[in-house]
Amino acid sequence: MSGALPYIAVALTAAGTYQSFKSQSEAAAAQKDAARESARLAEINARNQERETQVEVANLSEAQAKAEAMNRAKAAASGVAVAPGGSYALTLAEQKKYNTRELEWLKESGASRANIIRQQGQSSMRTGMAQADATKSGAYGSLWSGLGSAASDTYTIGKS
Repeated sequence: MSGALPYIAVALTAAGTYQSFKSQSEAAAAQKDAARESARLAEINARNQERETQVEVANLSEAQAKAEAMNRAKAAASGVAVAPGGSYALTLAEQKKYNTRELEWLKESGASRANIIRQQGQSSMRTGMAQADATKSGAYGSLWSGLGSAASDTYTIGKS
């Protein structure tokens, strides 16, 4: 029985090496899947942000148009002439300019937020892929180390 112990030890080393390699390889694959999923979810969130921005822009544009129309109606109802170059015409023109700038800012801000979400997703994916590569590299390190140990043990047994 004691003569079999070295062979059992080699077999256990080989089995442990295989199990370690297999589990680390599976972990690396799971990390890559998680990294890709992170990027996919970030893209979905970015698209949602773009849609939300479109709705916000449409709502603000509608509210601005109503406010501008209300101001023109008030001017007409009060009998104030909205002559070109007049003070009320200038006020309405300034309101229109301000509203346009506000809409542009909202569009740019929404696009920027969507871009940041995408960048974060891509960064997360790159980090996850790098971690997966490190895990896979560790798996191969364990494999070669275990195989070397098993080979050394086998050589030692052969010399005995």
